Amino acid sequence: MLAQATVVDIDETNLQNTLEQSMSEPVLFYFWSARSQHCQQITPLLDKLAQEFAGQFILAKVDCDAQQHIAAQFGLRAIPTLYLFKDGQPLDGFQGPQSEEAIRELLQRALPDPAELKAAEARALMEQGAYGEALPLLKEAWQLSKQSSEAGLLLAETYIHLKRIDDAQAVLDVFPLQDKDTRYQGLLAQIDLMKQAADTPEIQQLQTRVQSAPEDAALAVQLALQLNLVGRNEEALELLMVHLRKDLAAAQGRCPQNHDGYPVRLGNRQRLGGEISSQALFPAVLSPSAGRGAKADFTARGAPCRRGPAAGSQAFGEGDRRTHSRICSLAPRIRGVKSVLLNRR
Repeated sequence: MLAQATVVDIDETNLQNTLEQSMSEPVLFYFWSARSQHCQQITPLLDKLAQEFAGQFILAKVDCDAQQHIAAQFGLRAIPTLYLFKDGQPLDGFQGPQSEEAIRELLQRALPDPAELKAAEARALMEQGAYGEALPLLKEAWQLSKQSSEAGLLLAETYIHLKRIDDAQAVLDVFPLQDKDTRYQGLLAQIDLMKQAADTPEIQQLQTRVQSAPEDAALAVQLALQLNLVGRNEEALELLMVHLRKDLAAAQGRCPQNHDGYPVRLGNRQRLGGEISSQALFPAVLSPSAGRGAKADFTARGAPCRRGPAAGSQAFGEGDRRTHSRICSLAPRIRGVKSVLLNRR
């Protein structure tokens, strides 16, 4: 729901209360008269700005014809006149007609920082436990604030709650030395504990088996699933990439196909030289819930890889055929994990 502009018509009954409100929220006093042509131009402009910055300042309108006593208290000399109050004190203002640009510049002196607004909205969501909804706001706040430590701490805390410890660590890694305070150390300690808890006996056993059988794609998927469950997503990605690079890489990460849509084997330079985007790779990879009948769809920058070679494609060797068939048969499960991991990014 969009925030509504706060516009108040000032009289003797609410003047003092509005001035007190400026202690917590900027108040723009607008002295106007229906007899002024300049006011007829500036009034709709101020209404538009009040809606644009809804919730960030109060527009207090004073009808100088009806409230002459209030106009006299402010020592008014011209119409229209704008006075900007913040922290209970006049900050700035001007008399006479002004351009939209000038009014915007005046408001910017008192409006809250966009990064702080994003962070405040995210904090409210975090208090409700809605960390997934808070995450995009905090990412934006961190960038808008040029990676400020306050926004970074909130972002890292959110990543931790979402069990994305690699992302949390990446945020904390860029902190300058002077900002590594007790709160920072506390988040690091949480990450260390989560890493220790994430190294389960089942994962250790699977890692040993994968080391003994590095070509076993099915075993790699089992390990990637377990890593994903404990938030070790980057490790899961890299584990699957090892197999995908062998079979699905090509120029710019695309899976080459013949006219029937089946993969075509290329030379080593093309097979290994292409870059596979992990962001494109993982939207479809690792969930046992993925339908078995779904079309194999390992994606490198959006290019599907189907089963099979067909007649007329460049020849696969027997080993290539077996490897390709084995990996493509695992694609529905890999697609599900891929979706889980991308949703956590």
